[in-house]
Amino acid sequence: MTLRRAIHRAGLLACLLLPPVAMAGGAAQTPSLAPPGSLGFDPARLAELDATLQGYVDRGELPGVGVLVARHGKIVHLSTFGQRDLEAAAPMADDTIVRIYSMSKPVTAAAVMAALEDGGFALSDPVSRHVPELSDVRVYAGGDGDGMRTVPPLREMTVENLLTHTAGFTMSFQASTPVSKLYQQAGLQSATWFLDGAIPDLGAFAERIASVPLAYQPDERWHYGLGLDIAALVVERASGQRFDAFLRERILAPLKMDDTGFHVPEGSLDRFASLYARRPDGGLGAVETPQRSAFLKPPAVATGSGALVSTILDFHRFAQMLCNGGELDGVRVLSPESVDRMLSNHLRDDQFGQLAEATSFGFGGTGTGVGFGYGGAVVLDDAQTGAYGGKGAYLWGGAGSTTFFVDRGTGVVAVLMTQLMPSGTYPLGDVLMTAVYEALVEPGN
Repeated sequence: MTLRRAIHRAGLLACLLLPPVAMAGGAAQTPSLAPPGSLGFDPARLAELDATLQGYVDRGELPGVGVLVARHGKIVHLSTFGQRDLEAAAPMADDTIVRIYSMSKPVTAAAVMAALEDGGFALSDPVSRHVPELSDVRVYAGGDGDGMRTVPPLREMTVENLLTHTAGFTMSFQASTPVSKLYQQAGLQSATWFLDGAIPDLGAFAERIASVPLAYQPDERWHYGLGLDIAALVVERASGQRFDAFLRERILAPLKMDDTGFHVPEGSLDRFASLYARRPDGGLGAVETPQRSAFLKPPAVATGSGALVSTILDFHRFAQMLCNGGELDGVRVLSPESVDRMLSNHLRDDQFGQLAEATSFGFGGTGTGVGFGYGGAVVLDDAQTGAYGGKGAYLWGGAGSTTFFVDRGTGVVAVLMTQLMPSGTYPLGDVLMTAVYEALVEPGN
C-alpha cells in the first residue's frame, strides 16, 4: 500500500461520520486563474490530471470530484467533474459542500496553535493539568475481558502527544488492541459519540474516555486515536470558549471560510453533496443524502477529530495560509513559528516503526520515509514513499476520499474533494500528488 493510499485509509479509520460550527453561508465566487506556465506548470500535463479524474467519473467509480492546484498563492488549475448528487443529476461545482472528516484534524491542530499563542498552556504541559479528568487514567497491559490487566502510565501524556497521535488513545474500530471493544461498550464509537447528546460536552467526553485504559503508554508509539478531541477540550479551557466558537473566531472567520463548519445550514443545502459507497454489483449507492444527513443540524458536541464539512475553495484558503507561513490576504492567523512546528515531523523512528501498526496503516517510520507533524503526515524521504515528489510536504485525507497537500519548498498547494466511502478505495492521493509534481516542470520558478 502506498503512502497516499495509506493516508486515506487512516482518514477512514479516523473516520468519524461527523457533522460541523454553523457556516456564515453564501457560495464563494469562482476565482480567476493564473496562467499555469507563468508559475512553472505544463498546462498539458495538468490536463492529463483532468483526464484521469474524468475517467474515474466516466467509469462510474466516482460520483463527482473537484481538484485545485495553486502555486505562490495563485490558483493555476481548478476543475470539477461528475455530480454531487447522482439521483438529482446535480453537477459537482467548486462551491459544492462535502464532508471532509479527518481532514478536519489539521484545522483543529491550527486552532490549538492559535490558542497556544494566546498563552495559558504549553505543548509540553501534562494534559492532566488542563484536563484533570485524565489524572488517574490507566494503560492496557495485556489480557482481555475480565482478564484484562492495566498499569499506571510510565509518563504523563503531553498536549503535543495529542497532536501527534502518541498519547495512547485508540478508536472503536481498531482491532489491533482489545481496548477498542471497551470504547464500543462505553459509547465511544468513533462515528457517533458526539451526535446524540448522550455525552453532552467535551468535559463529559474526557470523563468517559478516562474510564477506559489507554491502548499504549503515552509517548510510546504512534497510534491513531481520539486525541484531537481532547486537544479541542484543552483549547476550550485555555480560551474560555466552546471549541466551535473559538474555531470560527480564530481560524474560519479570518480566512473567510464561510462554507466550512459543523453543519450545513438550510440555505446551503442545495450545494451539499450526497455521500456514496460501492455496491456489491460495482455501482455506487448513496450512504447519506443531503435531505437525510446528520449534518443538517449542529452535533451535540463540536469535536476536533473529524467533524467538518467544507468546499474546495474554502479548504484551499486554509492550506494556502499554511503554505504562506500563517497569513492570507494580509491577515495573520498563525505565527511563522507555529506553522513551522505544525508542519514538521515530531516522531522518533521507534514511535512510527511498530510493525503491527505499520502493516495496518500501510506506512510507518523510516521504512516508508514519512513522519508526522501536528494533525497530518510529513514526507521525509520521497524516494521511500512510493510516490512521486513531495519531500517536506504536509498532507492528510478524510474518510470520504478527500485529500490535500502543502509543499512550502515549492510553494505548491493542491486539494482534491469528492464524496466516496471508504477512503483508499482508489489511490486518489497518489494520483493527485504524482500528477501535480509531474506537471511542475520548473520547480525553482
